[in-house]
Amino acid sequence: MTALGTNSITLKDHQGTSTTYTTTATTTYFEGSTAGVVGDLAVGEQVSLALTSTTPQTVTKVTICLERVFGSVTAVAGNVITLSSFHSTTITVNVSAPLPTPRVARLHRSPPWLSEHRSVPSALRARPRAALTPVR
Repeated sequence: MTALGTNSITLKDHQGTSTTYTTTATTTYFEGSTAGVVGDLAVGEQVSLALTSTTPQTVTKVTICLERVFGSVTAVAGNVITLSSFHSTTITVNVSAPLPTPRVARLHRSPPWLSEHRSVPSALRARPRAALTPVR
């Protein structure tokens, strides 16, 4: 998103072409799957738009595409998690709320690939939900 007006939102596509779309009082806003408000938007964020099928097209829904990070947990210190990612990249994430419960912690029995001799690392054990913000 390159601009946000009172009744408009401007996006730039991968080719560098900017397009301005009209928003209305009925436009809904989401951060991922969580309902939000127009004030949640900030220039520079990645967003997806749902548009009306009528002409002129107007925006019915704006969804902020949440950033996702992947890697192996190498350290947890307070609210900061350090991950080792692709090509030996280190990612530091500041956790502003408790961590989400990973799927592996919800299993009622161990999956076949998890042998009796392995244990689930403490960083993957069940914890409450969280909002993750990468530290830049």
